[in-house]
Amino acid sequence: MSPGLDLLEDLKHIRIAAQSTSLQALIRRLKETNFNDPDLETGEMQMHSSMTIFSKEFTVFLGYHKRELMSALCDWYDCDRHWTYETIARKKEEIVGVWVNLIGGTTPDLIQSSMPLDAIGGGLTSRIIYIYEEKKSKLVPLPMQSQKERELYTTLLHDLEKICMFSGCFKYTTDLMDAWTEWVKLQ
Repeated sequence: MSPGLDLLEDLKHIRIAAQSTSLQALIRRLKETNFNDPDLETGEMQMHSSMTIFSKEFTVFLGYHKRELMSALCDWYDCDRHWTYETIARKKEEIVGVWVNLIGGTTPDLIQSSMPLDAIGGGLTSRIIYIYEEKKSKLVPLPMQSQKERELYTTLLHDLEKICMFSGCFKYTTDLMDAWTEWVKLQ
């Protein structure tokens, strides 16, 4: 995961959450990451609060049985235009344009022990794509990048910086809707 984190840190427009935090601090940080992007057709400014949670050890970020944090992560999955959190002491906090990306690593045993049983198979775990490896494909005793890999990193970073500059609404074309409809029927 380290090379991926290097890329994210080298991309100056990506906001990264702390490795360990409370729900309240995460909400405050997400609220502070407001971006304004112009709609190129209308000129209107569109706000979004975008943040990446990158946790090499997901259970450190998630903690143990933190139902409130897991519920918020589930709720943010739909990327609502407005999301509010209100307590007596902290008053009302509103996040505009929620967009949270989560990349985490853990083991099957740790994910089971960190979540309540009723969360497994539903809720947060049903919104996660798991990548699992039963055994290592090869042993790399001294992982070092070759010159070609360093050049590839620079090229990839350049491409990702260009992608970060895209803004505005994405619009569905008739061809996309037709292709999507056909793909969904096959599932």
